[in-house]
Amino acid sequence: METIKQYRIRKGIMEDCQDIARLCEQLGFPSSTEVVFNRLVFIMNNDDHDLFVVESAESKIVGWVHVFLTITPYTDLITEVGGLVINVADREQGIGKMLIEQAERWAESKQTTAVKIRSNVKRVESHIFYKALGYEEVKKQVTYLKSIK
Repeated sequence: METIKQYRIRKGIMEDCQDIARLCEQLGFPSSTEVVFNRLVFIMNNDDHDLFVVESAESKIVGWVHVFLTITPYTDLITEVGGLVINVADREQGIGKMLIEQAERWAESKQTTAVKIRSNVKRVESHIFYKALGYEEVKKQVTYLKSIK
């Protein structure tokens, strides 16, 4: 996998679940290690999903990206970024760009037609980042959620 400076990207493994959970919290989605472990079981056993992590020279996980395939009756098969987070202390080092480029390579390997990224309207710095990488804002929307359990 790719390396920049003191960082290396690789496929996520189950043993990364504690670090992934820590970064989920920084993203605003607190999750226990056990819950993340259970989610990773699904992701890592599903060919339509993948997770990549970036580790520092000290083997500390400092970022991750989750990608998955999606298709609807009105869109072709595309890759969607399910989440991207970089440790606060490691931002602005090129890690996010490295992970997005990995997501794009994964998308190409799956022969999808596009990469879709959703970003909360509050994450203004993320919007600037994605636009700088060539992503275009295509719409704003409201998300609804209803618990069924």
